Amino acid sequence: MNQPCGQTTSRAGGAGRCAGFTLVEVTMVAVVVAVLLAVAFPVIQMAIANAKKQQAATEVQMLMAAVKSYRSVYGKWPYQTSADVDRTFFEEEEQSNLIHVLVRNNPRGIQFLETKEESMLDGCLVDPWGNRYIVAVDQDGDGMTQIDVSDFRLNDRHKMSLRKSTVVTVSNIAKETVAVISWGPSPSNTETRVYSWALGKRHLEDEDRDK
Repeated sequence: MNQPCGQTTSRAGGAGRCAGFTLVEVTMVAVVVAVLLAVAFPVIQMAIANAKKQQAATEVQMLMAAVKSYRSVYGKWPYQTSADVDRTFFEEEEQSNLIHVLVRNNPRGIQFLETKEESMLDGCLVDPWGNRYIVAVDQDGDGMTQIDVSDFRLNDRHKMSLRKSTVVTVSNIAKETVAVISWGPSPSNTETRVYSWALGKRHLEDEDRDK
């Protein structure tokens, strides 16, 4: 006669056999789970890294568009001076002031830029890796933008993943009236940075392939 699982039986060794897993079964399950995690972890890491790069690319384009829109409305760059040189907004106060005027704090109260709380630090817009974006404008009107950030020291405040401070330098000339740069996951590696002009070139190449 069949008995419900978990009830005792008169046969030797049969008591409680259905009540739980054996040690071998538990071990096998643990091994399978460990193997699945080992396979999935790199995939998850790659997905997170790609998501951050895409977020940075989106924010770079939004910031560039916001600065251009400001100039289109007011006929000048934010905080434009009479100096016949291009201007880079990167130091904390400079970048904070730029973001301030782009987010409604301008004479007409126009919102040129929307920001998320998690992307802000001390009034500055930071990339997914916690570093301030570099923004430069063609203030001298030659159709090219000189970006110059020399010997900037990234520390634990602005680069959470660094255990010690690191000095990096950026010097580029972009054939654009506005240029924006994200430091990327490895600030000292120029290959992993996100450049606004490179994004534009990539977009044109994608359109050419679609034709």
